[in-house]
Amino acid sequence: IDGLVITANISSLTTLDVNTKGISSLTGIEDFTALTTLICSGNSLTSLDLSSNAALTDLRCSVNSLTSLDVSSNTALTGLYCRINDLTSLDVSSNTALTTLICSGNSLTSIDVSSNTALTTLDCYDNSLTSLDVSSNTALNELNCETNSLTSLDVSSNNALTELYCNSNSLSSLDVSSNNALTSLYCRNNDLTSLDVSSNTSLTELWCADNDLTSLDVSSNTALTSLICYSNSLTSLDVSSNTALNALDCEINSLTTLDVSGNTALIYLWCSSNSLTSLNVKNGNNTNFTYFNATSNPDLFCIEVDDVAYSTTTWTNIDAGASYSLDCNTSLSIETIKVNNYSLYPNPVKDYLNISLNEGLELKRATIYNTLGQLIFSTENLKINTTNIASGIYYIEVETNKGKSAKKILIE
Repeated sequence: IDGLVITANISSLTTLDVNTKGISSLTGIEDFTALTTLICSGNSLTSLDLSSNAALTDLRCSVNSLTSLDVSSNTALTGLYCRINDLTSLDVSSNTALTTLICSGNSLTSIDVSSNTALTTLDCYDNSLTSLDVSSNTALNELNCETNSLTSLDVSSNNALTELYCNSNSLSSLDVSSNNALTSLYCRNNDLTSLDVSSNTSLTELWCADNDLTSLDVSSNTALTSLICYSNSLTSLDVSSNTALNALDCEINSLTTLDVSGNTALIYLWCSSNSLTSLNVKNGNNTNFTYFNATSNPDLFCIEVDDVAYSTTTWTNIDAGASYSLDCNTSLSIETIKVNNYSLYPNPVKDYLNISLNEGLELKRATIYNTLGQLIFSTENLKINTTNIASGIYYIEVETNKGKSAKKILIE
């Protein structure tokens, strides 16, 4: 009641939990000499003297305003949680028994963990680290060094590593060939131009978005459930071996074809902003999809699906010129390509569609097909009356003295 306690009454106390109590000072903690667990997170502490608490094994002082933390006397510590403070340095060289170190959300410019050979978890996310040496931490199975300023990261000695989070750094290369136990790899928002995951056969999660990858081979990663590789420079992506995949985000690349028909567990697909001309989503699981987006693929006319009516009603995130089909291979049997030797206007068209040929070209025939490849109309005129054609998406095959090509039109 008066804020005091008899020392004899707390001399054998091993656990003290004062989490989120609005405390600004823990003066007197030195008399808790038997303390093994101290939980004081979520307060307003600016300092913490633990020099008399040699028995401490678990210290949780996250979300305070600590500018320094001296744990040199706490040699029995196995768990240290000091995230979201104002620490600019942290010396854990005396804490050789440490297995868990969570020091994220501070202002650390360096952290020396060479003495902490028992470490299994290291989370130094959101600091100002320019280098990180984990070569001595061979027992490490989780490493989170996201949002720092690392230009290199050597994890070749960390054979036990199962989770690696190194997003938002400046890594130009990343060698994970020694990390055969790896199940989660998050290396988003770096400067990677290549990534070899052929040795990581246990991988279930791969986030490599926002890099400069031109290719990505995931044929060995048959356990993969999530592949997030958006914002790269991929021109092809083969996921035929990834039958367990349930989430694929490959938007903002340069993919021309994508076939996920063999990915029967897939329920999330984002492939917008590519150069797709072919997309096969007929995987027998379309009705279980939670998200589908194929917008910003101007040359994608036909998308192969399980059920045309279902997809047309449910999957609205496609371009105006795209449509669904059970079999795109038999829809329009002509090659749809970009051409520069003629133009169509207006498009969309209401009444008349005009064909403007470049100099030297002569029209032989213009043929309009629906999205199923059925003949709708054929003419030799450069001006086509479309008033008798039902509204919808069509293809027009223009045959000139230089050959054939097709374009997509929308009749309103």
